[in-house]
Amino acid sequence: MRLRRITLSGFKTFAARSEVIFDRGITAIVGPNGSGKSNLVDALRWALGETNARELRGQRMDEVIYAGGGGRQRMSLAQVELVMDNEEGTLPSEDPEVSVSRRVSRGDRDTEFRINGEDPGRGFFPAPGRVTTWRPPSGPGVRLDSGVEAGTIVPQAFDSLLAKLIVTGADRLEALARARRALAEFEIGGMATALPFHRVVVDDPAFAPPNPETPFTVHTRWIETEFVNTIAPYSEATSDGDVAPARETVTVEVGGKRLEVVLPADLQRHAASPVRRRRSTGSRAASAHGGDSLTAPMQGTIVTVAVVDGQVVEPGELIVVLEAMKMEQPLLARRAGTVADLAVVPGQSVATGAVICTITD
Repeated sequence: MRLRRITLSGFKTFAARSEVIFDRGITAIVGPNGSGKSNLVDALRWALGETNARELRGQRMDEVIYAGGGGRQRMSLAQVELVMDNEEGTLPSEDPEVSVSRRVSRGDRDTEFRINGEDPGRGFFPAPGRVTTWRPPSGPGVRLDSGVEAGTIVPQAFDSLLAKLIVTGADRLEALARARRALAEFEIGGMATALPFHRVVVDDPAFAPPNPETPFTVHTRWIETEFVNTIAPYSEATSDGDVAPARETVTVEVGGKRLEVVLPADLQRHAASPVRRRRSTGSRAASAHGGDSLTAPMQGTIVTVAVVDGQVVEPGELIVVLEAMKMEQPLLARRAGTVADLAVVPGQSVATGAVICTITD
């Protein structure tokens, strides 16, 4: 699929309606400094859905609208249209050309909510799994960018972003009112998400002060330093998504040689003859170990095991490192004692609440 032309009107330095045609063989745009080359790139990104003003070299989205100069008055509207070549049928349309356009008016306010697979009630721990319910919001000023639907698996090995909810209003008050409604309507089941956090934030005085003339005081480290997190941990039964089933190591004899083989833990229930169990390394979340057990706070993969059975540890000593969605979480001993019932090995997948080991006197 090839970009045939881009049409700009009121976008950054392109005050008048301008059209750039990309004939076959064109591979670059050249011109002197200040001719608008970078603005063409910004227009392409913006028309394709970029919602972060900083990625477009600005602070607010309405800064893409022509600001005036050289005897021209500032404009109140910016619009970009991309026309794609679809003669080869790359897109599911019979039309030989497909267009994508976007426009913004001065005074509009955009708020973007990133719906991640994280549990805000557990310190925003990654929470991969299977989406069982997906009912997105709609209505004036509400747009959702997502490829997720009911049945989608959000894996632990990739980014946790499920969707971007973008809400636009004529001013901040209208945008916030629409955001509250959209967030309340949005239903996602089967796994923890950041939705409860967004619902709380749009009513927090730091983000939405009662006086609309008062600037909001949210900053980069606001969540870590000032946000009072009273959100309850996600409690609905989750689907493990792509977490590997529990496995165990067994010893078998083949051609007179003893070999260790890793098999699904439930294989013995279907086997014609018993298999001698060496040690189970699967999830043991259902086992009762009282307060001596160290459990996985999130679904993920064990990347490091720093102890062995029988090792004496002190409070704060590293036991394992758990990785999920590109984030590593060290799990430390909460008390002094001796490691027992170590149930994991590097590379093993574990579910939330799985028992890693016990630490006994």
